[in-house]
Amino acid sequence: MNSIETAFSSNPDPAAAIAEINQQIPQNNWALVLFFCSSEYPLEQLSNALIQAYPTTQVIGCTSAGELSPCGYQHHSITAIALSRDTFAVASALVTDLPNFSLASSQQLIDQLLRQTNDHAVAPIDDHTFAITLLDGLSIQEEQFLKLLNANLGQIPLLGGSAGDDLHFDNTQVFYQGQFYQASALILLINTRHQMRCFSYHHLQSQAEKLIVTEADASQRRVYELNALPAATEYARVCGINEDQLNNLNFALHPMVIKVGSHSYARSVQRVHQDQSLTFYSAIESGVVLTKASPQNIVEQTQTWLQDLEHDIGAPELTLAFDCIFRYLEIDHLQLKPAMAKLLKQYKVAGFSTYGEQFLGSHLNHTLTGVYLGPLI
Repeated sequence: MNSIETAFSSNPDPAAAIAEINQQIPQNNWALVLFFCSSEYPLEQLSNALIQAYPTTQVIGCTSAGELSPCGYQHHSITAIALSRDTFAVASALVTDLPNFSLASSQQLIDQLLRQTNDHAVAPIDDHTFAITLLDGLSIQEEQFLKLLNANLGQIPLLGGSAGDDLHFDNTQVFYQGQFYQASALILLINTRHQMRCFSYHHLQSQAEKLIVTEADASQRRVYELNALPAATEYARVCGINEDQLNNLNFALHPMVIKVGSHSYARSVQRVHQDQSLTFYSAIESGVVLTKASPQNIVEQTQTWLQDLEHDIGAPELTLAFDCIFRYLEIDHLQLKPAMAKLLKQYKVAGFSTYGEQFLGSHLNHTLTGVYLGPLI
């Protein structure tokens, strides 16, 4: 048995899909089965199938805006990853009351997870442990939750993704102990004998033109005015398109970034409203300066990042990826899926297309974020 196995199925019947997954990664000595699935599946039936297939294994997952497997980008499917007890120790928890999650709650939770991880550790905690968060992608709670968790994790890197629902924006859920949950978050501490490197990259280059957020509702990530004009009107002008062309593809092709010191972070538009306001995927407030950005060659950039990781860490055993849905839309629009599929296979990539990526306490957009697992120590 390998220490890491991946599987996927595009069978629309949940029982048949999980049976197919189970053939590829049968019930065994797994510390964790992690999965990402289309929200198109009847989730209660999918839960029952998972319970029957893995009755003694910790199974955790979420709905997605698309799935990544070593065979390429998938849709209306399930991708699963199994981690062996011989080389991984995993502790996990569910948080259902996100609005009232506090610093004290975070400290208690992290202490509990660290105790569990220490009890079953397979490698030194400090250099061989990472945290994963999976959040309801419509909760609008990522920033505060991640900030509190990161404050208590110390040197342990935090990464993850926001659950999606194939761009329907009405049903994003996480899965824990045999049940799907909305308005909730999962956190996992994973200790491993594999050499590892956590990463987060984007392929955007800042341009000159800027937009100032002059009216916004930060609690809803909704912007009403940019440069004191209706937000949709001004955003469309800067993008060089008509307002009736404001859709998911053009949001992907025309990102905005904010600058913090020498770093740029994307602020991506999620949807346009009839009142010409814009909802964003991540934190936005009045006074923020947005800078127009242009995507660079996404295949070349991704290949360079993965090559650098391989050079530093060694041959990949798994690249667990939280990939912004806007990256997929761009790849699909430019007909680059075959080229990207080669990279996903070469670097053993598995994960999902997200409504936001998490890295070191920040909620991000337009990134490829994840953890690269190389040879055993």
